[in-house]
Amino acid sequence: MMCRVCRSLGRQGLVCLAALVHLTIIAGPQIALGEGRCLPSAHRGERGPAFDNSLEAIRAAKGLPYVEIDVRITFENELILFHDRRLSATNTVGVSQGIGRRIESLSRSELTSIRFPDGSKIAKLRSALYEAEKLGLTLMLDVKSTSQRDFRRVMEEVVQANAESRVIVQ
Repeated sequence: MMCRVCRSLGRQGLVCLAALVHLTIIAGPQIALGEGRCLPSAHRGERGPAFDNSLEAIRAAKGLPYVEIDVRITFENELILFHDRRLSATNTVGVSQGIGRRIESLSRSELTSIRFPDGSKIAKLRSALYEAEKLGLTLMLDVKSTSQRDFRRVMEEVVQANAESRVIVQ
């Protein structure tokens, strides 16, 4: 099954996961914004005083039309906002024993104890979807996985949160 966007882009032979979960996505800036139109966005949220991909960074982007955030999936099937593949001294505080560990290997309890350098917690995708709705933002989700199963899980979360009209998936 292929959605009309994939068909219009000539993506022959590809299965559109969005069509499988009945989600409308926008594929590319020409389709999303119209030819020659450019709108500002906040990359990983508005990262002034807030840290990348935190709920605080999403809140700080209020007033912008788009906020790009990175989504990772843990082995417990948690959808979280986090850019890097591994914990490091630059993206977390207070986890010296966990430096170098892959995000996907962390348990739910380990995730709740990790803090970003600004003191904020790692957020779940569901929280970001609700926050974006309250603020009138559209989220551009950068899914940090190439797995069809993981991508489907993200799409299902978007549908469960009734956020289809406020999400662009990259």
